[in-house]
Amino acid sequence: MASFVEENPEDLSQYGLDQPHTKLTLRGTYGSIDMSEEIWFGNDCEDAIYEYGYFANSKQVFTITKADVIFTQDNVISYLYPYCTNLNIEDLTAVEIDMGDVYDMHETLYVDYENSQYALGDIDIDALDDTNISDLFQNYYRSISNLRITDTDFDAKPEGDAAITIRFDLKNGGTELLEFIPQAENNFWLMRNGTYTNITVRLNRFTGTGCATKCYEELIYALKAYQ
Repeated sequence: MASFVEENPEDLSQYGLDQPHTKLTLRGTYGSIDMSEEIWFGNDCEDAIYEYGYFANSKQVFTITKADVIFTQDNVISYLYPYCTNLNIEDLTAVEIDMGDVYDMHETLYVDYENSQYALGDIDIDALDDTNISDLFQNYYRSISNLRITDTDFDAKPEGDAAITIRFDLKNGGTELLEFIPQAENNFWLMRNGTYTNITVRLNRFTGTGCATKCYEELIYALKAYQ
């Protein structure tokens, strides 16, 4: 913040704060007290290196250098965790992916990271003692666990059945279920354990180079060649 301008302003429009270009909500705790502050950002000042801001709770107008709020020009997606889930392989026992009618893939990967034991369905990957197949299995697992998000859609109210599902079984007996509800052609809303995440995922996150379908095809090809 560069300077205070005015308290309890009667006319926010002179600062462009009647229709701010960005509203930022900060939440935190102080001791046992929950606290929040909403900050608005408006027009450039006469000196264009500054712009006007507004503390909505205390009704104070201030100026701030534009360099300090350059992040408001970025897409919100760039500040989000980039993957659909945030689970560690150490905590998993299995991953089941079902792409339904989208692609012919319904597989369960069994993982025991502590003992370095892995299986695809009833195929014991470790028993094959093939480094290439082991690497391809790891690539396939990562393509699912590191499935990337695409965009946000905060106003959506997803309806309908999932076209794709991914279920993670946890060592503690819990599960995490990802459901991909069709939004439009080749685009899906992401649900996590029945709750909409405000995230969308394009089909190419599954089918692009290095993604699940390609890694799956490479693994299956290698398994058939081994046999």
